[in-house]
Amino acid sequence: MGNNQTGEVSTRLIVALAVVGVLIIAAVPFGWYMWKPTVQFIEYSMGYGLEWEEDFEEFSRSEWRADERVKIVDAPERPGEKCAYINGSFDVVLSRPVTGKPPLEIEFDVRLKDDIIQEIYCFYSLFFRIRTRPEVCLLKLYTSGIAETGAQRGIEKDKTSIRKDIGFESGRWYHVKVLYEHVGENCRITTTVDKTLIGKKDLPLSKWQAIWEEANIGFVPGYGKSFIDNVSIRRIRK
Repeated sequence: MGNNQTGEVSTRLIVALAVVGVLIIAAVPFGWYMWKPTVQFIEYSMGYGLEWEEDFEEFSRSEWRADERVKIVDAPERPGEKCAYINGSFDVVLSRPVTGKPPLEIEFDVRLKDDIIQEIYCFYSLFFRIRTRPEVCLLKLYTSGIAETGAQRGIEKDKTSIRKDIGFESGRWYHVKVLYEHVGENCRITTTVDKTLIGKKDLPLSKWQAIWEEANIGFVPGYGKSFIDNVSIRRIRK
C-alpha cells in the first residue's frame, strides 16, 4: 500500500511539473506579446512614448493639414502599401500638430522621384509655429547627394550642418530619424539617414519654441516631388 501511495505521489508530481512547464512555455510568448503595449501604456501615462504614427493606409485629412498637391498613392517598391505623394511646392503642403513637448523623435521614410533636377533641393522636414510659416528646418535633402540639418528663421549668417558624402539619390527609399531636444537655451537637432549621422546642430531657442504652443511638423517638397511614408513622432526620455 505504501508503494501505491508513493507511486501516486510521483505521478501527481510529474503531472504538476508538466502543467507548470506548459504554463511557462505558454507564458513566454504571451509575455513577449504583451511587453510592448505594456511599456507603451506606462510611457504614455508618464507623458512619454508614441504620440502618433501614420502609414497612410487610412489617411484622415481631419488629423492632417494637406492641400491639393498631396495624393495618397500605392507606394513604389516598398516600404508600405500606401504612401503620400507630394508635388513640388515651397509651401508647407502636409503638416500635423504636435502636442508633446521636447525631447521628440521624428521618423519617416522618404523617396524622391526619379525625374528631380540635380542640385535642386527636394523637401524640408521642419517645425513651424502656426499655419504655414516655417520656423525651424530639421532637414534638407538634395538629389546631388548632400544633406543638411538645422536652420532657424531670423538668425543671420546661420550655417547648417552639412554632410556631402551621404550619397542621397532619387529613386530609392531612405529612413530618416530626427531627434529634437531643448538643451539649456538652445534647441538641438540630430539627424540620421539610414543610420548615417548627417549632423548635430544647436540653435538658439526662439520665443515660441520656449513656450511650445501650436507646434506642428510639416513637409515642404521644394522643386521636387517625393513619396513620404511611415511618419511617427514620440516623446522620449533623456
